[in-house]
Amino acid sequence: MGWIVQRVPVPQSLARLSTIEEQLRELGRRPQRKILSSSIRPASGRVEEVLGGGDVREVVRLNLVDGEPFARVTVWAPVHVAGHLSITDLERSSFYELLEATGALKRPLAWAHQSIRGIAIDERDAELLGVAAGAVGLCCERITYDTADQPVLLSEFVFPASRVLFEVNLSSEVSSIGPSGLRLAT
Repeated sequence: MGWIVQRVPVPQSLARLSTIEEQLRELGRRPQRKILSSSIRPASGRVEEVLGGGDVREVVRLNLVDGEPFARVTVWAPVHVAGHLSITDLERSSFYELLEATGALKRPLAWAHQSIRGIAIDERDAELLGVAAGAVGLCCERITYDTADQPVLLSEFVFPASRVLFEVNLSSEVSSIGPSGLRLAT
């Protein structure tokens, strides 16, 4: 018998291209990021598959909301796009904001493909996020493209499932020829 403190999940819209931080500020919450590591390394595996060969900047960070751990985020970007960014830059602003402000992009960011799947949180992420190893989590992979449909960023977010709620509005009418809304992937 006793009391259990439940965190209210933070809602995030899937209806538009924006950052977690932007949506949190709109909700009156205080987002912060703590850079855990930043390195330049050769692209390999999934990173090479999405962004192509060559060197990438890999940034691992802990996102906090109102001082509480919220997500572990890893972002990969080609070194010619993000090699110049400092740790101070990365803690202060999102990749979206930094790349647009510094003129590092040939073309503006235009859209992203995001996939979300359930996971058991591993020991490393559990320690960072203050949950038990094996806790239910959500892993989100986001590939952000420019206006020429070229991938610019690959991001991986790990959230404790109890701390986030993804929302999408579904319409009965399709306003474009492209697919919209959520779909089941196998």
